[in-house]
Amino acid sequence: MIRTFIAAPIPEEIRKKLKDIQTELRKHENGAVRWTNPEGIHLTFHFLGEIEESGVKDLGEMLKEAASACRSFSCRVRGLGAFPNLQRPRVFWAGLEIGNEAGKLHQALKAGLVRLRYPVESRAFSPHLTLGRVKSPSGLATVIRQVGERKETELGEFGAREIILFKSDLRPGGSVYTPLVTQELTRS
Repeated sequence: MIRTFIAAPIPEEIRKKLKDIQTELRKHENGAVRWTNPEGIHLTFHFLGEIEESGVKDLGEMLKEAASACRSFSCRVRGLGAFPNLQRPRVFWAGLEIGNEAGKLHQALKAGLVRLRYPVESRAFSPHLTLGRVKSPSGLATVIRQVGERKETELGEFGAREIILFKSDLRPGGSVYTPLVTQELTRS
């Protein structure tokens, strides 16, 4: 069994800006947040969890089919926030403003996963870049305030040109992501 998810990568210049924000926020908390490794930050479309390795081939074909029906799209990284909200944060994130094409891709992938009998989330697609997960709610007041003050922060734009089926290995130093299948989106 391998742990997997489908995502679009983000460019190095955006990752650097996110790392700088994480570094600043980290100064105001004492181990209460498990910060995402900036190298692993990506736009997740679907988390599959544990799958049989034998399913990778069929998933690759499904990615090819979904990608051929969807064009590449622009992503604007703007604002910080938290799930479910800043009063009870569990995940800190950077927001993504994306067009209809990303939603179309999400739905095409979802339909393909259902056809292959993989479980899919019922909640609405909420594009974001995960900065960190809260381990303990104590001592977060300054981080919460700073995230709230950055609701309009502009971090740049990039074009999503491919989707990747990643393998995720959980390690003591954090997750390690390995691309299993890469599929280019149709050029717009």
